[in-house]
Amino acid sequence: MHLLFNFSTVQSGLGVGNEFVYIIAAVVGGALLTGGYGSAVGSALGALIFGMTTQGIETYFLSAAASGEDARKVAARENAELPQASRRSGGDTLSFILADLQRSETHADSSRLAYAVHEKLIGASGAIDRGVQQAPFYVLMGLDAPAVLVEIGF
Repeated sequence: MHLLFNFSTVQSGLGVGNEFVYIIAAVVGGALLTGGYGSAVGSALGALIFGMTTQGIETYFLSAAASGEDARKVAARENAELPQASRRSGGDTLSFILADLQRSETHADSSRLAYAVHEKLIGASGAIDRGVQQAPFYVLMGLDAPAVLVEIGF
């Protein structure tokens, strides 16, 4: 799981040498080193918490253009999972203008929400601050309310 978060892929043999990281994740998740207590769910949560503290937290809000090359790559990777039919949209000019006005207001609200949520998460967790980014994530498109996407431990 640790390698999956770091590289988005896993190959056999690549985890060798990271045993201490896996032990830390299991202990953070509630497993006892002496044995007899622990669960897979606890270990998974421990890995998530450990990933959050070592990889950091970044918060995204919707924008047509990404705020940087890394943000563009993350959005492209996550949007690539969509079926082609989901990506198409149509409509008349008036609908487009009205939707654009709504997006402008929602964009400003989402920006404020992203900075507020991110500040609280970093303050409460002490995780590495990877900042607030803008990117064209499909999961944030078409919403009429402010929305953010929080990436933890990736």
